[in-house]
Amino acid sequence: MTTGNSAGLVIALAIIIAMVLPASALTISAGEAVVEGGEDIAKVDLVLDEAPEGISGYNLTVSLSDPSVGEIEGIGYPDWVSLSDNSTLPAGKAWIKAADMGGGENGNVAPGATGIVLGTLTLRGIFPGTSGITVTVNQMSDDLGENIAPSIIAGTFTVTAVAAGETLPASSGGSSSPVEYSVSGSVTTTSTATISPPAPDATLTGPGPDQAPDSPDDGLTEEPPFGSPGIVADFSAEVRSGVAPLTVRFIDLTGGGPTGWAWDFENDGVTDSVEQNPGHVYTTPGVYQVRLTASNAQGSATEMKTAFITVNPPEADEPPLFVPWTLVIAALVAMAGAGVLVLYLTFTGRI
Repeated sequence: MTTGNSAGLVIALAIIIAMVLPASALTISAGEAVVEGGEDIAKVDLVLDEAPEGISGYNLTVSLSDPSVGEIEGIGYPDWVSLSDNSTLPAGKAWIKAADMGGGENGNVAPGATGIVLGTLTLRGIFPGTSGITVTVNQMSDDLGENIAPSIIAGTFTVTAVAAGETLPASSGGSSSPVEYSVSGSVTTTSTATISPPAPDATLTGPGPDQAPDSPDDGLTEEPPFGSPGIVADFSAEVRSGVAPLTVRFIDLTGGGPTGWAWDFENDGVTDSVEQNPGHVYTTPGVYQVRLTASNAQGSATEMKTAFITVNPPEADEPPLFVPWTLVIAALVAMAGAGVLVLYLTFTGRI
């Protein structure tokens, strides 16, 4: 085999391999943050590396693997987000939702965008240690309505020391002094504890990381109001108001891996569509409630949004301008023989 033939074979094989191997998957990465002592604050971005077909919306769950180390105190959204929502904070775990409803065919995030910030977590340190920052994609779709399933690169949150003014508690390897610390920002307890984790004999009177919360606001998770705990129904719409006939495209933002959808666009008890991201044309003016029931093998959940779609009557043609008037025109002057004939015409009507 000649050298030229060998080179051609190598190039052909490389092309075939490139065609067979799958393209690199999209990735969401959480950053790393370090604070010195409890109560200190750090911010961590959640970044999608690229969006080949843009972003329509997402529903994510973010959590700290060790909630005794810290908690999620707040969530910030970038400028491209038009609609957003999240569960009650502070907490060790939270769901966050956002939709891109910007103008134009592709909204604010254009196809091919890279380094897209999905949200910024504000993390507060509680006790020395290191916790993973994990992200779960409940739902994410592009501008074509197709699901996006990016891989996840977890981040870390590290608290390196006790808060200012605190001293190390009595324990093997630590100095002898009680320490005050708070759990979930609700209860302050003086007890004997080691640096990481708290000592087994520490008594915490409040919703700690291993205790059931007294109310949804105190806990690490927020259960959906309807349906099974594993699924949270939600949706948005690209357009929410306009003149009849109004065409609306709905965007499913349900978390928990839904496999079935039942849409009631007028909340009249009739299922109008079973598609995931359907469209509907409203022909009658009015204000409409919209209901979505999403389901999977574990159960179902329902979300109803009141006064969600407003359809205005079409603008009527301008009526003709009616002006009462009397116009006297000397329309004709005719001379016949020895006299003059003058004809006066009077008009009343429209212009």
